[in-house]
Amino acid sequence: MKVKRGYAITLAYVLANANVFFKDPISSRFRYMVSHNLKIAGEELRQVNEAFPDEPSYREYEARRIAIMRELGFTNNAALRAATPEQREILDRKILDLREECKAAVEAQALIDKNRAEFCDEEIELDLRKVRVEDIPDIEVPDGVAVFPHTQPLDSWGIWHIIEQLAIDPEAEAGNKG
Repeated sequence: MKVKRGYAITLAYVLANANVFFKDPISSRFRYMVSHNLKIAGEELRQVNEAFPDEPSYREYEARRIAIMRELGFTNNAALRAATPEQREILDRKILDLREECKAAVEAQALIDKNRAEFCDEEIELDLRKVRVEDIPDIEVPDGVAVFPHTQPLDSWGIWHIIEQLAIDPEAEAGNKG
């Protein structure tokens, strides 16, 4: 199956959290698809992470940024959304000051991210297994769970969009047999 490398990486995150996102009952066919495809997509994720490691000094910046957020009481997205304009202004000022202080690390990481994004936009061939639509269990994303940490979190529809590419269309399959 031809897919963009970025799809394989997102698929790895979704499948690695299958026990969180997919409601019981989960069929044996779906479990097999998850197991098989997680090995393949997970290996692609591992290789991309090895090829494009984070800038070491950026990790320190991220740790300090998170410490600032916690210090100001922003421990999750809900707390951030509930912040007053004054609280946001204080947070933004502190983060901007930190970004300026760590400018070289932030710029180096931005270049790594740009190169990684270009690399992930390439098409690759993967031996992914598919399942019938009726074997895909219901999807439910618990509040506060980030599926793909480097982007906006995926909701149930976002996960469905990832998984639907692995669904076999019974009508198309019947047409191929005729």
